[in-house]
Amino acid sequence: MTDWWRERRQNEQLEDLQSEMSYARQETSRLQSQLSKIQGGLQERVNRLSTAFDAFVELSDLRYEMSGFLNAAELRRYTTRVLSAMASNTPLPPPTNPVPQYWLAPATEALIALTGGERDQARRTAMTLDEQTPDTAKAHDEQVPGTAMGLEEQALGTAMGLDARRTATFLVLALAALGQRHRVRSEWLDVAFGVLPEDGTVTRVQRGLWATAARGGFGADGLALVVKRLQAVAPPADGWLPKLEKLGETPRSSGPRFDAVANQLTAATRLARLRSAIESIAGNLEAREPAPTLTYIPADDDSARAVDRDTARAADRDTGRNPGRRSGRDTRRDSGRATGRDAGREQGGRGRGAAPKGAVAQDSTAALLRLLIAEGSEPERESLARVAVLRAQISGAGESAAERLEDPVGTVEELLADDLSQNDDPHLAATVLRVIGPSLLPAVEDLAQIAGQPSPTQIDVTGDGHTIVIRPDGPDQLQLNAAVSSIKQSAGVVSAGKYAVPAVLVGVGAVVAVGLGFLNAIWIVAGLILIGIGAFHYWNIRTAAKADQTAAADRATRLTDRCTTAASQLSDYTNATNTRQATITTNLTTIRNHLTT
Repeated sequence: MTDWWRERRQNEQLEDLQSEMSYARQETSRLQSQLSKIQGGLQERVNRLSTAFDAFVELSDLRYEMSGFLNAAELRRYTTRVLSAMASNTPLPPPTNPVPQYWLAPATEALIALTGGERDQARRTAMTLDEQTPDTAKAHDEQVPGTAMGLEEQALGTAMGLDARRTATFLVLALAALGQRHRVRSEWLDVAFGVLPEDGTVTRVQRGLWATAARGGFGADGLALVVKRLQAVAPPADGWLPKLEKLGETPRSSGPRFDAVANQLTAATRLARLRSAIESIAGNLEAREPAPTLTYIPADDDSARAVDRDTARAADRDTGRNPGRRSGRDTRRDSGRATGRDAGREQGGRGRGAAPKGAVAQDSTAALLRLLIAEGSEPERESLARVAVLRAQISGAGESAAERLEDPVGTVEELLADDLSQNDDPHLAATVLRVIGPSLLPAVEDLAQIAGQPSPTQIDVTGDGHTIVIRPDGPDQLQLNAAVSSIKQSAGVVSAGKYAVPAVLVGVGAVVAVGLGFLNAIWIVAGLILIGIGAFHYWNIRTAAKADQTAAADRATRLTDRCTTAASQLSDYTNATNTRQATITTNLTTIRNHLTT
């Protein structure tokens, strides 16, 4: 007993030790997992800080390289203030120093002349403040129209000669953002948008022009031009029909379930679903008016104050006060604000609907316009783009936050499909219908042709190996009667061979019971058992035959009912041919009107 008790205590202690060791292993594993996460997080932070530090060092070097482009930076600020003044209907700022070989200066002058600001601008450029007496101002106003027209064409020609595509893009975007779409020229938009490659890749500037045209920024002619450019790209292999009909509501299906009319019913259902989808897009009244996102949104108060500080420091720099140190800082501020704060902060999505002030959508007119201005002149363009990348790295946003005008944003097919699936920007969805209309309409007409086919004069109903011809006036009675007779006659028929076993059993049982019964009573019992077995087999055969006859009668009745019902449905389907074809014609006409207008 003592040894047994000692062994039990030792076993309990061993179990306790094993439990403690298991718990210790679990704790060790948990601590290792936490330590691995901490090490990974620390390593990630160290890498991020290292990247940010390297970017900051490179950015510090770039600011000295940018010190030679102070006038270009001031010109960009001036253009931004001009746009803000035009958008808010306030006096234009004083002109800045000219920048040779920079398209933005003459483009801004042309914009001022185009939007009706040529009178004040010409007066400021023609005389100083001391010379602007009421009499001289009045005399000068009488000469402004012709002079302004000359300034406009001269500035426009100079800007186009320096950079035709950027000048055209600037003018069409600025005029659209300022509500001057009637001044947009088709030749400018043609140059700005360019020609899409064969693979249909769309750049950010093309997407912005596309969205602006869809939202009514360029008028009907501008939208037609962009639509024509998009239609030049081949449609998807499976067409636009499957993508569009997914957006429609499926009507309740009605009609007979015959194989002969299955294609007609499917085509009619798809046509009704297409009409529902197209009407939901084309019937949105918001798409008939210019979108509110076209309006140019001026910089916020903080940006305005920063611009004022930059202007003051530029003035100090012009007087020779601390030029070197301020030049790098001003250039850095300008490039960072233009590419990082104004353009980057405003890119908050794919451009769906109106956005709050200071958070303009990525493909909005204002965001694209500011990105274009922030791009800089030709000598500084790469440096400014690099500054944007470095600032994105410092802020932790990644290089993808530093966007450029020529960055690809997708293919025409992808963007059209995306516009179709979105409901918060009806202008883009309505434009999709204009683009895909010519390629979609033939498929819709083929669908309507299938749906509008005449009703079949007869159909076939198959059952129990028999085929009966069904007509609107009823089934073929000869075929139906023959099928019913064949089903009934072939049921419950028992061959003589099936009765042989029960007959033999009964006969043998009788012989045993009568012939051997006088010897022993047990033979009588055995004979009766054989007779009972034979009688049971005979009863089973008769019961199965009657059941087969009953089942055959039921099958014949069901076949008759099926044929009668099919004839009734075919008759109803035939009688509704005119109504059905009228509905199909109405659906096709409605779809055609939406796709061709």
